[in-house]
Amino acid sequence: MIRYDSIDELFENSTKLVFELEVVSDENKLFLYGLYKQATLGNNKTTEPSMLNFKGKAKWKAWKKQSGKGKSRAKLDYVDLVNQLFDQKTG
Repeated sequence: MIRYDSIDELFENSTKLVFELEVVSDENKLFLYGLYKQATLGNNKTTEPSMLNFKGKAKWKAWKKQSGKGKSRAKLDYVDLVNQLFDQKTG
């Protein structure tokens, strides 16, 4: 079993492992994106993209949904989701 000394180590490892997943739904990709941005930058204080920028707007909304969540909580939620996706892959 791998032992991690901090939430940061768990998070960093999960950000690498996520690329080993072959199939991730768009919904989960956006959720992971929002959690990642919240975990690394905090609340989304950027200007909302134009409605013609579909991809940018979807990513902006995914991050905005995580507003108010602390960075540590966002990191743990990210790790949990990556673990769930790996469990589905191997289950």
